[in-house]
Amino acid sequence: MPPQKVSQSTATEHASSSKSTATEHAGSTSGAKDPRLENIFQEACANAPPKIRCLLQEVSALGHYPKRYKQPQNKEERDSNTLAKKLTQARSSLNPAADKYLEAMKATLEAMQAASIATERAKKAEGLMQQVRALGRTPKEYHDPKEGRLAHDLRKARAAGLMTSYEPELRELEIKDAEALAASTATEHAQQAEGLMQQVRALGRMPKESHNPKERRLARELRDARAAGLTIAHEPELASMEAADERRRVIAAATERKKSLAPFYLSLIHI
Repeated sequence: MPPQKVSQSTATEHASSSKSTATEHAGSTSGAKDPRLENIFQEACANAPPKIRCLLQEVSALGHYPKRYKQPQNKEERDSNTLAKKLTQARSSLNPAADKYLEAMKATLEAMQAASIATERAKKAEGLMQQVRALGRTPKEYHDPKEGRLAHDLRKARAAGLMTSYEPELRELEIKDAEALAASTATEHAQQAEGLMQQVRALGRMPKESHNPKERRLARELRDARAAGLTIAHEPELASMEAADERRRVIAAATERKKSLAPFYLSLIHI
């Protein structure tokens, strides 16, 4: 009896019905065969011509539908290409059972490839996290080339959803980074303010922007620092210096006025 040719609708039914079977087969323990897939294989071989049966046995031994390679690199890939070509040529001779089995094995191949990609993605994510942990903080793209490359790769991996399971750890690192930056900035601001105050104390008064270039620069930097709130801890001392400057100004003005009136008082004495 000549082999039956499978219709498009029948092939579609076979493809959809084989999905769950193939997935179970792909998830089974290595070396163990899925009973349901084995039953489909036995049914496919039961009424298949010897040539088709031989091809089905090769597929069964491979464990999945053969993959095609544009440029096979080794014997395994060349054998896979050869088997795939044979199956393509024999497609019109397949009976429904054989077609169902091959569709199931195609789904098995897809499941294996998906699992392989997931494993590769997980390894990449773990590799990135190991580098981040070794660094001890979130990498910055504007730092040295090695760290910049890590920051770039991490950003891309997070955007692609590879780091989902590591997001809590990454967010914790980001919080610590922000706290460290805030502490570092506060320390830097305190040092900047203290440096300015040391110069003001050495001057002995509040600097004036109208005096020599060095004092003018100090006056401008002090004004900017006070406007930015960097000198809050030093404001009482600055206020005291401003008051002292004002007292000196008043005394100097009074002295100057007294000097200017001295000739007038002398003229009165000689009258």
